[in-house]
Amino acid sequence: MPHGGPDWGTAGPLGTVYTVEDMAELAVRLGSFVTFDRRGNVIFLDDFASLTKTAYWRLGGGGGGTVNISNLWVLYGQSSCKLVAEANDWVEITYELAFPTLSRMGFEFAWNRLDEGNLESIRLEIGLNDGTNWWYSELEWIAATGLWRVVSSLGAWVNLSPTIQHSADVVVFNHVKLVVDFVNKKYVRLIVNDLTYDLSNIALNSGGAVVPAYVYMSFMTTANAGGDATNYIDHIIITQNEP
Repeated sequence: MPHGGPDWGTAGPLGTVYTVEDMAELAVRLGSFVTFDRRGNVIFLDDFASLTKTAYWRLGGGGGGTVNISNLWVLYGQSSCKLVAEANDWVEITYELAFPTLSRMGFEFAWNRLDEGNLESIRLEIGLNDGTNWWYSELEWIAATGLWRVVSSLGAWVNLSPTIQHSADVVVFNHVKLVVDFVNKKYVRLIVNDLTYDLSNIALNSGGAVVPAYVYMSFMTTANAGGDATNYIDHIIITQNEP
């Protein structure tokens, strides 16, 4: 029985193949790593395929820890970013982009963890400077409790339910996408693997700005007192015009 349409249009039926009318699906089939949540328009990608840094890397207060490109554990492609925080310290990677057209923006990453027992938390921080004010969103996952939480306009943590314990099998990469409405200065949603948290009733934190307008995204790994904590970050995706 005929189905689909020819590649040059959708009017005529075909009998032997199925056509792809979704361009996002076509891009994924050709090798794109924008596979987890395809909403929004992509404005920045990093799959750590190049040895050239596209982010700046910062070590913790003790000056220890390391951040390197690695090909040991990957989800897509041939390399990822390895973050090692020393005991009671942290490391982070940060991206800074030119000021975007204001819209709902998405910030996505894929990460894994080693079964060391030393991971205290991971944290995502987003800051948008509009030239007058900073607008902040902060997201944290606490390893000991499996709790995800965000910072509200009052500067206080808001706990999200349900909690989730992420696998410590280094092969398993978890997907996280935080969507923020920079027009109305509110959170929108958090997607963690198969869970979606509605954050639309939580306003963003803010503060005065004294530097030129831009937006940044930081990912931080923090270790507890037990020893080094290791994460691998496989990709970073930033989108605009999120629904």
